[in-house]
Amino acid sequence: MASINRQSGVEAAEKMLEVIKEMKSPYVVGIELSGDPRTGKFEDYRELIEKARHDLGLKVSLHCAEIEEQAQEADAMIDMKPDRLGHCCFLNN
Repeated sequence: MASINRQSGVEAAEKMLEVIKEMKSPYVVGIELSGDPRTGKFEDYRELIEKARHDLGLKVSLHCAEIEEQAQEADAMIDMKPDRLGHCCFLNN
């Protein structure tokens, strides 16, 4: 699983996906969105994650609801129907 760290920014995530695409490694089976949830927004990464899922066939893991302020963002993350959710400490429903 390759990690998209919010703190590194969208451009770094795009470069990482290009490397994954070029590598064609059978060992990279998914991506995750991780890092400080106060940095960056899920919507900034959504299209990139969808592209990785559909174009590269990668599984998706999203860290969500790690902090109370992330509750609204968590709904959009869940609506994406990721293969795995991490943390979810502040989900109320």
